[in-house]
Amino acid sequence: RRRAKPRVLVVEVKETDDTEADIALLAKLVDLLKAHPGEDCVSLVVETGGGSKTELEMPDLRVSFGPDLERELETVLAGACYRLD
Repeated sequence: RRRAKPRVLVVEVKETDDTEADIALLAKLVDLLKAHPGEDCVSLVVETGGGSKTELEMPDLRVSFGPDLERELETVLAGACYRLD
């Protein structure tokens, strides 16, 4: 049964001085999200070193947010945050 309006998983990450580590984290995050396909939309918010935030819509990526994905996000995103809108 489909929901009337899909939920949106918003993931916030902070840019660091280690560009390679940032890219590796984003790649790991995308792989994790792809492993949980579903109907929930995904939005990625990147906070730069200057404090500004850039929101990246990910229209081709839909997830099924549940306890398994939540647990894995907490492991991968140490220090980052997420919410379900």
